[in-house]
Amino acid sequence: MSANNHRQQCRQQANHHAACVRHAIDPGDLTLTVDDGTAEASAGFATTTQALFLQQLTPPVFPATLKAIRIYFPTGIEAIPLNTPVTLVAAMNPASAVSLNRLSYRALVGTVRAQGQWVEFTLNQPLTLTAQEPGDFVVGPSTESGPGLKPVAIDMSSAPAGRSYVSTDDGATVQPVSSALEVNGNCLIRAVVAISGGT
Repeated sequence: MSANNHRQQCRQQANHHAACVRHAIDPGDLTLTVDDGTAEASAGFATTTQALFLQQLTPPVFPATLKAIRIYFPTGIEAIPLNTPVTLVAAMNPASAVSLNRLSYRALVGTVRAQGQWVEFTLNQPLTLTAQEPGDFVVGPSTESGPGLKPVAIDMSSAPAGRSYVSTDDGATVQPVSSALEVNGNCLIRAVVAISGGT
């Protein structure tokens, strides 16, 4: 299947899905997630690496505006220390393209304000996927990983959704965490979106 045909098929599927659920969703904020809220493990690289830990999340209806990113930072001796600066990134993946390589990310700087609970970071400039151009949001932290530092919490108790990724070259190439980190689970990374609901 050509790339153009794939994008058209994804757009048609997203439009059909949006039409099916439009009347079932009230306007307001919605949290997009693939995890079950529990962290059974944490993960990182064996050598010192600056990495993007990413979650691909699809709104159930469009238009949808990404307002905030939620990160569950791990606890323990290998966790990111409290008050450590961390960069959050967010991008749109129109038409749910198969490759997440070289997306255009927006970044904001925050700090690790808590461990073992959800920390929310509000975007300075929200991103909007429209009904004419639906797709996914790709969000997550950019942080150092290495010996004794496992910065991402992993949900191992629910079925892997295949939506958790990592990049070590600033998003030029993106790999599933299952292959890059040999972790068969879901990163605890969520997105808060605003939806307009149906009429």
